[in-house]
Amino acid sequence: MFYLHTKIELIEVGYEISDNKNYKRSLSEKNQMLKAEFLNLKSPDRIERLALKRGLIYPSQKDILYSGNKRDLSANSGSDE
Repeated sequence: MFYLHTKIELIEVGYEISDNKNYKRSLSEKNQMLKAEFLNLKSPDRIERLALKRGLIYPSQKDILYSGNKRDLSANSGSDE
C-alpha cells in the first residue's frame, strides 16, 4: 500500500514538474516579446516620428534658452565676451 501511494505521489510530482517547465517556457517567451516591444517603444526614431506627427518641431537657435554662469555660456557658445 505504501509503495502504491509513493508511486502515485511520484507521478503527480512528475506532472507538476512538467507543468512548471511549460509555464517557465511560456513566461520566457513572453519576456522576450516584452523586451523586443520595449526596445521598439523606446527607439529614438520612433519617438522622433511620433513627436513630428503630433506637431512638435525642432527649436531654432533663438528658441534655445541657456541658464547658468555667464562664463559657462560663453565657453559653450564658442565666443569670447
